[in-house]
Amino acid sequence: METESDRPAGFLIVEDHFMFREVVATIVRDRIGAEIIGAEESGEQALQIFEAERGRIDVVLLDLDLPDMDGMQLAEKMVALDPKKRILAVSSQCDDYTFYRVLRSGLFGFVDKTKQGLEELEHAIREVLEWRPFYAASVHQANLSQLADPKAFAKILTQREQELLRYFGVGMRNEEIAKEFDLSAQTVQGHRRNIMQKLSVSSTPELIRYALKHGFSRVSWM
Repeated sequence: METESDRPAGFLIVEDHFMFREVVATIVRDRIGAEIIGAEESGEQALQIFEAERGRIDVVLLDLDLPDMDGMQLAEKMVALDPKKRILAVSSQCDDYTFYRVLRSGLFGFVDKTKQGLEELEHAIREVLEWRPFYAASVHQANLSQLADPKAFAKILTQREQELLRYFGVGMRNEEIAKEFDLSAQTVQGHRRNIMQKLSVSSTPELIRYALKHGFSRVSWM
């Protein structure tokens, strides 16, 4: 009878680009010798497989750039279901807010698509399989920069303010955001005013530029 230690490691691949998904599957299956439990393009499909098959899944290789769901929110849902699962994020989202969320989310690693190639990806996968976290150098550099900056958003904005800034950054009105958070429009306006004061910005366009620059919002959402 096959034991847990006898079976090959199980992978769930979540990547919306078909070609890259196939490349990752080839590395996992042919070069590492692991089993692919699922290879999905959408967050919802991946979450369904994770819920049904998480006993067979050892590692989730997760692209944070998904068409139907925020990849970090998907990772957080998976961690909530099974905190021991190893999740290796792969993304071209290489900004301050993404790195901040990666380091505090329970992810096991991060591969930077903009600076790392397939050899580094394979190395990262092997490290995670051996229970060794792997983070791209850009993550560590951004973290050091945040720690050294007394005005870094993580130090001056609350978690709620950071969440709201994502919506302010795409130009949503107070009334629209209020419905998303089950708040009053007046409360949202108060948060907007406090955030602008803390960030030393004096107009909505400036606030949007800040959110875009630091990765709270993206042009593709607008």
